[in-house]
Amino acid sequence: MLSRVERLKAALFSAPREISLERALLYTASHRQTEGEPTIIRRAKANRLYSRSRSDHPAGR
Repeated sequence: MLSRVERLKAALFSAPREISLERALLYTASHRQTEGEPTIIRRAKANRLYSRSRSDHPAGR
């Protein structure tokens, strides 16, 4: 099991990190619209908005 964990950890840390301005803007917009709701709901709605609106998604924009 330890080797599996080490493999997964190595894969995680070797992957290039990405920063998405589009994601940040969509999450910010969603969080502004959902003020006062429970955190888990806000995160779910932000994720849904991003998933449906991102430019590389077939159904997006």
